[in-house]
Amino acid sequence: MNELPWDFLPLHYQDATRQEVKDQYGRVAIVFRRHDWNGTITIGFLYSNHDHRVKFADGSDASVDLMMRIEANPAVVGRAEVVSALQKRASDVRQCGGVVRLAGDRDNQNPHTLFIAQRSLSEFLDNSDETSQLLDMHRQIKDWSNALFGDGGLENALERFDPIG
Repeated sequence: MNELPWDFLPLHYQDATRQEVKDQYGRVAIVFRRHDWNGTITIGFLYSNHDHRVKFADGSDASVDLMMRIEANPAVVGRAEVVSALQKRASDVRQCGGVVRLAGDRDNQNPHTLFIAQRSLSEFLDNSDETSQLLDMHRQIKDWSNALFGDGGLENALERFDPIG
């Protein structure tokens, strides 16, 4: 969380008072919270797909994925606008590598998940040293983030969420 910059995320998410590392729901992730949690971004490792209700990126039943997820209350006002903004960017995110699932996709069965990008951790574990592997994973997250937030449209949609729940 503190070793690498997160300056490719929208400014709101860079506030250190809104970040924490949590091991919950089958993931170990940095949680970049909003005050109302709607639009929260989690970046880390998915090691159980029971709660998130998505397949692992490699298609197996037991794996570990690098993941980036945006979540919100299923009843939040403004959700459709955010999903629309995500749909417009999904192709660009997919070109960065990995699997992308959006709200409403058949393979995304968690009603809180607006967006999840996953890539099998095994794809990062080659003969390079641990630091290089970490930098490769960080670069993957940065690429996904730039595809999502590069034009500011998704950030604007997330800011318009009505703070319920």
